[in-house]
Amino acid sequence: MAEKDREARQLDRSVGMRLKHSREEKGLSLSELCKLIAGIPSPSYLNRFENGERRAISTRLLMNWCDTLGVSFFHLLNVPEDADEERTLLDLLTVYQYTLGEGIDSSPEIGKAIFQLVDQVVKSDLQGEKAYADAILILERAKELSRLLEQA
Repeated sequence: MAEKDREARQLDRSVGMRLKHSREEKGLSLSELCKLIAGIPSPSYLNRFENGERRAISTRLLMNWCDTLGVSFFHLLNVPEDADEERTLLDLLTVYQYTLGEGIDSSPEIGKAIFQLVDQVVKSDLQGEKAYADAILILERAKELSRLLEQA
């Protein structure tokens, strides 16, 4: 019975990835976040969920996690709050299955690499004093994506 309950509570891997992204955006370590969320047994518990190794979690714990990070519970679970709700690039890359180029199937790692590359381009100042340094960061992100695509 407990096993059936756990299976019923399993969430898509993208939920953990999006929580990890939100935590990193706020500059929180797993240890820091663990101290802020009531009911989290350890930082490794968070880590396993963020990386998709653990996919079953109680609703109360997930809601506490969302509240702590300031993330909409409905948005996180990809439940539209209204019909006109916008989706972020991270949502599109982690929630939906897609293929790239010549039939390369998407993976969470490839989606994350695409997001990081686009994010780096958006954040870069290619006209200012840091143009060279920012261009190198973009190139590093592109190389990582290329490496993942070659492995796929």
